Amino acid sequence: QSFNIELEEWGNVRFVSYLPSEEVYMEDVSFFLTKENQVIYSFPYYCKSNSTENYIGLFDSVEAVGFQDVNRDGLQDVIVIINYVTGAGSQGMLPRSSVRVFVAEKDGFVFAENLMNEINTNLNDEELTIANICKYIDEHK
Repeated sequence: QSFNIELEEWGNVRFVSYLPSEEVYMEDVSFFLTKENQVIYSFPYYCKSNSTENYIGLFDSVEAVGFQDVNRDGLQDVIVIINYVTGAGSQGMLPRSSVRVFVAEKDGFVFAENLMNEINTNLNDEELTIANICKYIDEHK
């Protein structure tokens, strides 16, 4: 999923989801900001070497992306819901959702690790929507 968006510190940019390469074992999805078809910012990887091997399973899809000021500092943060599969068989191949929250800072974005863990613990897969995540943050922060 990719979107044109106006971000306070970056201007008019394109948020780009870059799917994993089939040539790289267990590579995770990557996110970038581009302007005039040039990468101007690479979002941090969640796992070392951008590998999901010891983390959550195989990347399946980006389900949703939202832009919201989650910490009320006047800068738009990025919320991403990503689906992963964890193994073989009927249950293992069902996508499981995970939330990433990138909080904007003056020169980039950082993970809101505690908030991500809280959301992933307290909202089940069926409840994981951008609207529900924003509602949860408003009610608990």
